[in-house]
Amino acid sequence: MSIAARITALFVAVAMFFTLVVTTFLTQRDYHRILDAIVAEAPERVRAHPQVQLYVYNERKLMLDQFLAGFLDNEAVEVALAYNPTGRELGREAQIGSAYYNPPSLQAVRKALSVAETGLAEIGDDGSTRSNGFWSSVFAMNEKIHLTTPVFSPINPARPGLQAEDFTSAWARPLGNQSLVVMGYVHLVLDRGALLQSASTAVARTFIGYLLFTLLTAIGLYIMLSRITVPVARLAGFAEAVRAGEFLDPLPVEGDTPIREITKALNDMVEGRGRHVEDIGAERKLLRLKAEHDASELSARQKALEEANAQIDAAKEQLHRLANFDRLTSLPNQRLFEEQLGLLLRLSARENKPLALLNISIDGFARINESLGRMAGDYVLKVVGKRLQHCLRSSDVVALTADTDPTLNISRFNGDEFAVMLNHLSKVEQASLVADRITKALSKPMLVEGHEVTVQPNIGIASGPTDGSAPRELLDAAATALHTARQDPDHAILFYDSNMAASKRVEIELESALRKAIDNNELTLHYQPLVDTGDGSIICA
Repeated sequence: MSIAARITALFVAVAMFFTLVVTTFLTQRDYHRILDAIVAEAPERVRAHPQVQLYVYNERKLMLDQFLAGFLDNEAVEVALAYNPTGRELGREAQIGSAYYNPPSLQAVRKALSVAETGLAEIGDDGSTRSNGFWSSVFAMNEKIHLTTPVFSPINPARPGLQAEDFTSAWARPLGNQSLVVMGYVHLVLDRGALLQSASTAVARTFIGYLLFTLLTAIGLYIMLSRITVPVARLAGFAEAVRAGEFLDPLPVEGDTPIREITKALNDMVEGRGRHVEDIGAERKLLRLKAEHDASELSARQKALEEANAQIDAAKEQLHRLANFDRLTSLPNQRLFEEQLGLLLRLSARENKPLALLNISIDGFARINESLGRMAGDYVLKVVGKRLQHCLRSSDVVALTADTDPTLNISRFNGDEFAVMLNHLSKVEQASLVADRITKALSKPMLVEGHEVTVQPNIGIASGPTDGSAPRELLDAAATALHTARQDPDHAILFYDSNMAASKRVEIELESALRKAIDNNELTLHYQPLVDTGDGSIICA
């Protein structure tokens, strides 16, 4: 886009903005003028037709409808209604083709007005407060404006025996200082859209005039600017060609003084540029060689940095595995397992589902270690870890993959002791099914250094949060159940109950008391001998 076109476009934009501002102001002014005229005309029309008093008194709907139809000459009036003083509708007329409109009650419309006051109600169709101003009508064109005016009469409608002649004679007499009584109300429902259309119709001619003026001015401005900017555009094209490296003939020096000076400066620049072409070429060659050298060195450094980062990442991964996983079985260690157990305990409490913790020990592992060596024992522990993982992966009892990593649900604690978490159980008794599966899997023979070896697991089961709401509490409960299972040859799988803990405390207290008694020489030997009556010798005690 040329300079002339840009300046012209800017002028048109500013002029259009100014036109819109002026048009909006004029439309707003005419809107209020039309609305004020309707407000002033309504009571005058009612006063000019005193027979309306009789129509309201006698509730003559046909005559009221004919009177109300006169208000519809103004297209802004959508519906005209007549009410008695209590707000009961007596007559209604609406614009032809308009939809039926159910206005708010007369009491709601005249809530802010006195009994004898004519005025507009600031009320929306939903009963909320709604301004009758121009901008409110622009943004709420579908809502209505409500104007009510009272119907006054010099005759008290409560007087008995009133006839049409009474109203006729009252109209003929001058009012003087007589008091007036409100016979009813006329309610005009104004269409905001029609009001805006009436206001904008009068302003449309002004808007079109401004548009024509702006168009003619823009054309003249563009022609004038084009005559000024053509030489400037020619100089700009020459400068762009020089910048691109083209060698052009000098421009003819002509035009106004500023244009002549710019042309002379450009010609001098072109003449001087040729003298430096060779120097610039040499400098570019040196820069290219230096850039290639720097790029090669940077590439080598980048490669070394990437290798160092890879080594750091590998070291971090190694440290993470050493800190969180058992080196022999690659299972989570006790610290990581307890963190996962705490997470699953909170999850079980939130979802109100039980969690089971299985504490597993390998019966006969010490015998394998002593007879076949530590390497054989390590191999047995690896096989046990893999079989435990396979049991959980193939289990259809629990859903270990929900909100957790299933590889973290198995841990090796100390020596031949393992632990397994089971979450998302519908009932804690399901843990016994998994325990049976584990027992069968671990009891299968395994080949260790040419020897067929069989191990027997003992399993203690504790459930959370019933047996413990904290990781350490649940681990202690499972350990107690495992300790009891080791001592009971008939039950290799036992669920924890509170009696186990009490029994264990009694054993610990008894063992401690016996040790103290031995240290303090508090034990004495009492026995009942069996004596042979024949020779009097002691047979046994």
